[in-house]
Amino acid sequence: MYSLTRFLFCNQVVALPNKADDSNIIDIVKKIVHKIEDLMDELFATGPNFIDTFADQYHWYLTKLLNYTRTAITRALEALEPILDGIAAQSTDAGKKLISCIEQQKNGIMALRVNFVSGAGRCMKDDLVALVRTVAPLLKDLSGIHDEFKKAANGIDQCQRGDQQTLLCVAQVISDVLKVAAEIPDAVKNDFQPVIDAFKAFSISGKQCVANQVDPFYISAGKVLTKVVICATA
Repeated sequence: MYSLTRFLFCNQVVALPNKADDSNIIDIVKKIVHKIEDLMDELFATGPNFIDTFADQYHWYLTKLLNYTRTAITRALEALEPILDGIAAQSTDAGKKLISCIEQQKNGIMALRVNFVSGAGRCMKDDLVALVRTVAPLLKDLSGIHDEFKKAANGIDQCQRGDQQTLLCVAQVISDVLKVAAEIPDAVKNDFQPVIDAFKAFSISGKQCVANQVDPFYISAGKVLTKVVICATA
Protein backbone atom coordinates (compact mmCIF):
# COMPACT_ATOMS: atom_id res chain seq x y z
CA MET A 1 0.00 0.00 0.00
CA TYR A 2 2.81 2.41 0.86
CA SER A 3 4.53 1.74 -2.45
CA LEU A 4 1.30 2.26 -4.40
CA THR A 5 0.55 5.52 -2.54
CA ARG A 6 4.08 6.77 -3.15
CA PHE A 7 3.82 5.87 -6.86
CA LEU A 8 0.53 7.72 -7.31
CA PHE A 9 1.78 10.75 -5.36
CA CYS A 10 5.00 11.02 -7.39
CA ASN A 11 3.16 10.71 -10.68
CA GLN A 12 0.67 13.37 -9.63
CA VAL A 13 3.50 15.76 -8.72
CA VAL A 14 5.14 15.17 -12.08
CA ALA A 15 1.85 15.77 -13.89
CA LEU A 16 1.21 19.11 -12.20
CA PRO A 17 2.62 22.07 -14.14
CA ASN A 18 5.44 24.07 -12.67
CA LYS A 19 4.02 27.58 -12.89
CA ALA A 20 7.33 29.37 -13.17
CA ASP A 21 8.68 27.02 -15.84
CA ASP A 22 5.38 26.90 -17.74
CA SER A 23 5.10 30.68 -17.75
CA ASN A 24 8.59 30.96 -19.21
CA ILE A 25 7.80 28.39 -21.88
CA ILE A 26 4.56 30.15 -22.77
CA ASP A 27 6.34 33.50 -23.05
CA ILE A 28 8.99 31.96 -25.28
CA VAL A 29 6.36 30.37 -27.53
CA LYS A 30 4.50 33.68 -27.77
CA LYS A 31 7.67 35.51 -28.78
CA ILE A 32 8.50 32.91 -31.41
CA VAL A 33 4.99 32.95 -32.90
CA HIS A 34 4.84 36.74 -33.00
CA LYS A 35 8.36 36.95 -34.44
CA ILE A 36 7.35 34.66 -37.29
CA GLU A 37 4.18 36.71 -37.73
CA ASP A 38 6.20 39.95 -37.89
CA LEU A 39 8.59 38.47 -40.45
CA MET A 40 5.69 37.33 -42.62
CA ASP A 41 4.02 40.73 -42.34
CA GLU A 42 7.26 42.40 -43.41
CA LEU A 43 7.68 39.98 -46.30
CA PHE A 44 4.20 40.59 -47.67
CA ALA A 45 4.39 44.33 -47.04
CA THR A 46 7.72 44.94 -48.77
CA GLY A 47 8.17 41.86 -50.96
CA PRO A 48 6.01 42.87 -53.94
CA ASN A 49 7.62 46.30 -54.26
CA PHE A 50 11.10 44.79 -53.89
CA ILE A 51 10.39 42.34 -56.70
CA ASP A 52 8.83 44.98 -58.97
CA THR A 53 11.71 47.44 -58.56
CA PHE A 54 14.63 45.01 -58.26
CA ALA A 55 15.72 45.31 -61.90
CA ASP A 56 15.64 49.11 -61.81
CA GLN A 57 17.38 49.23 -58.42
CA TYR A 58 19.98 46.57 -59.26
CA HIS A 59 22.77 49.11 -59.74
CA TRP A 60 21.96 50.60 -56.32
CA TYR A 61 22.15 47.16 -54.64
CA LEU A 62 25.41 46.41 -56.45
CA THR A 63 26.85 49.75 -55.35
CA LYS A 64 25.98 48.95 -51.72
CA LEU A 65 27.66 45.56 -52.08
CA LEU A 66 30.78 47.23 -53.47
CA ASN A 67 30.78 49.69 -50.57
CA TYR A 68 30.60 46.78 -48.11
CA THR A 69 33.47 45.14 -50.01
CA ARG A 70 35.58 48.29 -49.74
CA THR A 71 34.83 48.55 -46.02
CA ALA A 72 35.79 44.91 -45.42
CA ILE A 73 39.05 45.27 -47.36
CA THR A 74 39.89 48.52 -45.58
CA ARG A 75 39.46 46.83 -42.20
CA ALA A 76 41.56 43.87 -43.34
CA LEU A 77 44.36 46.18 -44.50
CA GLU A 78 44.18 48.14 -41.25
CA ALA A 79 44.48 44.89 -39.29
CA LEU A 80 47.43 43.88 -41.46
CA GLU A 81 49.27 47.19 -41.04
CA PRO A 82 50.66 46.52 -37.51
CA ILE A 83 51.91 43.13 -38.71
CA LEU A 84 53.72 44.72 -41.66
CA ASP A 85 55.12 47.41 -39.39
CA GLY A 86 56.40 44.73 -37.03
CA ILE A 87 58.08 42.89 -39.90
CA ALA A 88 59.59 46.14 -41.19
CA ALA A 89 60.99 46.99 -37.76
CA GLN A 90 62.96 43.73 -37.74
CA SER A 91 64.02 43.90 -41.40
CA THR A 92 66.96 45.33 -43.29
CA ASP A 93 66.67 48.57 -45.21
CA ALA A 94 65.70 46.59 -48.31
CA GLY A 95 62.99 44.82 -46.33
CA LYS A 96 61.69 48.11 -44.96
CA LYS A 97 61.53 49.50 -48.49
CA LEU A 98 59.64 46.44 -49.74
CA ILE A 99 57.06 46.79 -46.96
CA SER A 100 56.71 50.47 -47.78
CA CYS A 101 56.18 49.68 -51.46
CA ILE A 102 53.47 47.13 -50.59
CA GLU A 103 51.68 49.67 -48.38
CA GLN A 104 51.74 52.19 -51.23
CA GLN A 105 49.63 49.80 -53.32
CA LYS A 106 46.69 49.67 -50.91
CA ASN A 107 44.36 51.28 -53.44
CA GLY A 108 45.49 48.86 -56.12
CA ILE A 109 44.95 45.89 -53.81
CA MET A 110 41.46 47.13 -52.94
CA ALA A 111 40.64 47.67 -56.62
CA LEU A 112 41.47 44.02 -57.34
CA ARG A 113 38.65 42.70 -55.17
CA VAL A 114 36.19 45.52 -55.90
CA ASN A 115 36.58 45.09 -59.67
CA PHE A 116 36.18 41.33 -59.27
CA VAL A 117 32.88 41.72 -57.41
CA SER A 118 31.68 44.48 -59.72
CA GLY A 119 32.39 42.49 -62.87
CA ALA A 120 30.71 39.35 -61.55
CA GLY A 121 27.74 41.36 -60.29
CA ARG A 122 27.13 43.06 -63.62
CA CYS A 123 27.49 39.77 -65.47
CA MET A 124 24.89 37.86 -63.42
CA LYS A 125 22.28 40.64 -63.34
CA ASP A 126 19.84 39.21 -65.90
CA ASP A 127 19.63 35.75 -64.35
CA LEU A 128 19.38 37.14 -60.83
CA VAL A 129 16.57 39.49 -61.86
CA ALA A 130 14.79 36.57 -63.52
CA LEU A 131 15.13 34.52 -60.32
CA VAL A 132 13.71 37.29 -58.15
CA ARG A 133 10.73 37.70 -60.48
CA THR A 134 9.76 34.05 -60.06
CA VAL A 135 9.07 34.75 -56.38
CA ALA A 136 6.12 37.06 -57.17
CA PRO A 137 3.67 34.21 -57.97
CA LEU A 138 4.73 32.44 -54.78
CA LEU A 139 3.77 35.48 -52.71
CA LYS A 140 0.34 35.48 -54.32
CA ASP A 141 -0.01 31.77 -53.63
CA LEU A 142 0.95 32.30 -49.99
CA SER A 143 -1.29 35.30 -49.32
CA GLY A 144 -4.08 33.03 -48.09
CA ILE A 145 -1.62 31.10 -45.93
CA HIS A 146 -0.47 34.41 -44.46
CA ASP A 147 -4.04 35.29 -43.44
CA GLU A 148 -4.60 31.86 -41.92
CA PHE A 149 -1.34 32.05 -40.00
CA LYS A 150 -2.28 35.44 -38.54
CA LYS A 151 -5.61 34.05 -37.35
CA ALA A 152 -3.87 31.09 -35.74
CA ALA A 153 -1.12 33.24 -34.24
CA ASN A 154 -3.57 35.73 -32.76
CA GLY A 155 -4.95 32.94 -30.61
CA ILE A 156 -1.69 32.80 -28.63
CA ASP A 157 -2.54 36.07 -26.89
CA GLN A 158 -5.74 34.53 -25.56
CA CYS A 159 -3.71 32.00 -23.59
CA GLN A 160 -3.38 33.17 -19.99
CA ARG A 161 -0.39 32.31 -17.85
CA GLY A 162 0.06 29.77 -15.12
CA ASP A 163 -2.31 26.79 -15.31
CA GLN A 164 -2.99 23.55 -17.16
CA GLN A 165 -5.57 25.19 -19.43
CA THR A 166 -2.96 27.66 -20.61
CA LEU A 167 -0.70 24.84 -21.74
CA LEU A 168 -3.58 23.25 -23.60
CA CYS A 169 -4.36 26.60 -25.20
CA VAL A 170 -0.77 27.06 -26.34
CA ALA A 171 -0.66 23.49 -27.64
CA GLN A 172 -3.81 24.18 -29.67
CA VAL A 173 -2.30 27.33 -31.19
CA ILE A 174 0.87 25.45 -32.11
CA SER A 175 -1.27 22.73 -33.68
CA ASP A 176 -3.19 25.32 -35.71
CA VAL A 177 0.05 26.96 -36.86
CA LEU A 178 1.49 23.60 -37.94
CA LYS A 179 -1.70 22.83 -39.87
CA VAL A 180 -1.32 26.11 -41.73
CA ALA A 181 2.34 25.36 -42.43
CA ALA A 182 1.35 21.96 -43.83
CA GLU A 183 -0.74 23.72 -46.48
CA ILE A 184 2.27 25.55 -47.96
CA PRO A 185 3.51 22.80 -50.33
CA ASP A 186 0.09 22.42 -51.92
CA ALA A 187 -0.37 26.19 -52.19
CA VAL A 188 2.87 26.77 -54.12
CA LYS A 189 3.06 23.53 -56.12
CA ASN A 190 2.10 25.17 -59.43
CA ASP A 191 4.62 28.02 -59.18
CA PHE A 192 7.56 26.42 -57.41
CA GLN A 193 9.17 24.70 -60.41
CA PRO A 194 9.91 28.02 -62.20
CA VAL A 195 11.80 29.13 -59.09
CA ILE A 196 13.90 25.96 -59.17
CA ASP A 197 14.60 26.37 -62.89
CA ALA A 198 15.54 30.03 -62.46
CA PHE A 199 17.80 29.18 -59.53
CA LYS A 200 19.59 26.52 -61.58
CA ALA A 201 20.10 29.00 -64.43
CA PHE A 202 21.40 31.61 -62.00
CA SER A 203 23.73 29.08 -60.37
CA ILE A 204 25.24 28.13 -63.73
CA SER A 205 25.60 31.70 -64.98
CA GLY A 206 26.87 32.85 -61.59
CA LYS A 207 29.70 30.32 -61.64
CA GLN A 208 30.57 31.33 -65.18
CA CYS A 209 30.49 35.03 -64.30
CA VAL A 210 32.89 34.44 -61.42
CA ALA A 211 35.13 32.32 -63.64
CA ASN A 212 35.20 35.10 -66.23
CA GLN A 213 36.69 37.46 -63.65
CA VAL A 214 39.64 35.21 -62.78
CA ASP A 215 41.88 36.15 -65.71
CA PRO A 216 41.29 39.93 -65.36
CA PHE A 217 41.97 39.55 -61.64
CA TYR A 218 45.34 37.88 -62.21
CA ILE A 219 46.27 40.40 -64.90
CA SER A 220 45.51 43.28 -62.53
CA ALA A 221 47.28 41.51 -59.66
CA GLY A 222 50.33 41.12 -61.89
CA LYS A 223 50.33 44.85 -62.60
CA VAL A 224 50.17 45.64 -58.87
CA LEU A 225 52.99 43.20 -58.17
CA THR A 226 55.08 44.76 -60.96
CA LYS A 227 54.65 48.19 -59.38
CA VAL A 228 55.78 46.79 -56.03
CA VAL A 229 58.88 45.21 -57.61
CA ILE A 230 59.79 48.38 -59.52
CA CYS A 231 59.38 50.43 -56.36
CA ALA A 232 61.43 48.03 -54.25
CA THR A 233 64.29 47.82 -56.74
CA ALA A 234 64.44 51.51 -57.65
